[in-house]
Amino acid sequence: MKKSITFILIIGFLFVMSTMTFANNSYYNDDESIEMIGIEIDYSSPKILKEGSIEYDVKNKEQIAEFLEIDIDKIRNIKITRPNYIIKEYNLNNSDITPFANIYIANITGPRQACGSKRICENSAVNYAKEPVMKTITLSGTVSNSHSLNVEGGIDVEIASISAAVGFNVERSWTMTDSTEVELEPGQRVTVVAFPYWDVYSFDVMQSSILGDRKVGYGDAMETFGFCTVVYDN
Repeated sequence: MKKSITFILIIGFLFVMSTMTFANNSYYNDDESIEMIGIEIDYSSPKILKEGSIEYDVKNKEQIAEFLEIDIDKIRNIKITRPNYIIKEYNLNNSDITPFANIYIANITGPRQACGSKRICENSAVNYAKEPVMKTITLSGTVSNSHSLNVEGGIDVEIASISAAVGFNVERSWTMTDSTEVELEPGQRVTVVAFPYWDVYSFDVMQSSILGDRKVGYGDAMETFGFCTVVYDN
């Protein structure tokens, strides 16, 4: 009986020391860095497109232009395009989540709206005529939900757990299209670039133990809802 108690105490001591060791570790990025900028959407001026998509202007154009490294003087417009349908995945497959795992997602906040820095697709048009013309520039590219993690060394966070916590598949990808109509003067060239438009949720990564729960990391989950579209002369 005494040997059993001693064994239990030793195991408990080792677990506590292990937990204390992790606590001294700093967070590290478990994924490649994802850059984003918050956007201020002007919901007072929606534009309904032919295919049913909705466009909104953004208010903080100068901040976005600087973030995307595009000359603000050349920009015609920065807009948000939301498709006419959104697929929400509430019924997620949680079979990959390890039962009784001591790492879990908590303290979810959001969403806040943001544009990502990675170019999804771009297209250009040139007017070779001698008079002004209207042209439609179509964009098509693969978009995806995403996530970022900053956790202590030795902490393994299951992606399925993040998806289940935020209510959407953070690894889902699909194809999205958008059309922009522009007016071109003779000899003028216009480029349209699409960046991801996200609803961003922030969360904490928690670890449970016999000593209680503690924070061991944090992260963001990005749900794609459309394009951040920049129209500029070049």
